[in-house]
Amino acid sequence: MAKVTYTPIESGTQAWDATLNDDLDLIFNGALPLFEGSTPAASQNDRGIMAVNDGTAGWGIQFSDGANWKYVAKRAVTVAAFSDSIGGTVADALAAIPDPADSPASADALRDDLVANALPKIRNALSSLAAKWNTFRTNARSSGVLA
Repeated sequence: MAKVTYTPIESGTQAWDATLNDDLDLIFNGALPLFEGSTPAASQNDRGIMAVNDGTAGWGIQFSDGANWKYVAKRAVTVAAFSDSIGGTVADALAAIPDPADSPASADALRDDLVANALPKIRNALSSLAAKWNTFRTNARSSGVLA
């Protein structure tokens, strides 16, 4: 997208136009100065925007919603949803996976024990994680964090 073109004001007509012309020249023909110092009150800068260096993540953009300063999230690329064909039951908590029997009578008994006890818990856990991931992904896309 092309940069907005700036048409200078013909100075000398009014007393205010020289200052305005200088301010507009700063905005359109140079870098804007960044805020430095303690963060001003968000309530006094409703819908304001500023660049801030948080010291950890580097420079970021914050805007005021009238109550708080909020970071403008950097938009990430899209992430695919999981297709869950595991067949587990989705839950909010992951259940403990039971240990197999200590001394199975045979390999068949061990297999039967794993199929009856451990594998359903593993399937449920993986289905629950897939569902949580897909919910997170949907929320991140609807808020604009993900494409």
